[in-house]
Amino acid sequence: MRHTIALDPQAGTGLFIPALWGTASILDAGERHERLREAMGLGPSGVTAPLWANLAVPLLTPRSARLAPANDQVAGHPFLWLSERLLTRYELVADDGTTSQEGLDTWVCRLLLEALAAGWYDRQSGLWIDVLADAGATPARVRDWIAGAADPVLDGLEAPTGADADWAIGAAQELVPALRAASDALGAVELTAALGTDDPDVVQAAATAAQCLQVVDGHSQAPALWAQLAADPTRGDLLRQGRDHLARLADDGQDALAWLADVLTSTDGLEGAA
Repeated sequence: MRHTIALDPQAGTGLFIPALWGTASILDAGERHERLREAMGLGPSGVTAPLWANLAVPLLTPRSARLAPANDQVAGHPFLWLSERLLTRYELVADDGTTSQEGLDTWVCRLLLEALAAGWYDRQSGLWIDVLADAGATPARVRDWIAGAADPVLDGLEAPTGADADWAIGAAQELVPALRAASDALGAVELTAALGTDDPDVVQAAATAAQCLQVVDGHSQAPALWAQLAADPTRGDLLRQGRDHLARLADDGQDALAWLADVLTSTDGLEGAA
């Protein structure tokens, strides 16, 4: 497999928790979202970018799994050639026997774990495998195929996967709560300084950014105080509440952050030493 496709993450960084790799703000998820959206030619709702991921992921389904992206350079990205197993959400069974569909965060985490296991991403170079080029195909051929041309090779083309089909779902279920807590803690630390300024514009921007914290499966669980503070950044009572709330998030996520640093970036970690 040749690693030739450049998108996120940056060279030298892993797929999880940007801060673990000493890179840009964890609150840059919006920029990662926009880069992938533009490359793929998808609408805003066609991409997800959790704070804890160092990249955005297209939201494709088994019925809309294949597309000709806006940028030909990413036409062979493995995210565009996922197998049905990776595109389909699992039905999860709880200890009491009740079932629920795999949530968005767990699915994204599972996909990234599968990417690590299958070698899709080379951390040193920051490049992804080109599934299309490895099959001897071209972006023009993909466009013809999507338009209706027969192509047996593309009909069966999928990104390679690891030998174990089950390990990633179990690992994702364990990782996701820690990923959420750690990313919220890191974001809270970044925003706390901004709430200590006397500049209403800075406070307003911080309050707006704080609404990106505590997002679960794409749905915000952030308190209403952030929207209120963004509307009136001079309110001292809301500033105090906001600082207290961020302090709690920062404190609550420290154990998760330390655990993830070991699980992900230790010598034997999932992503290797940072």
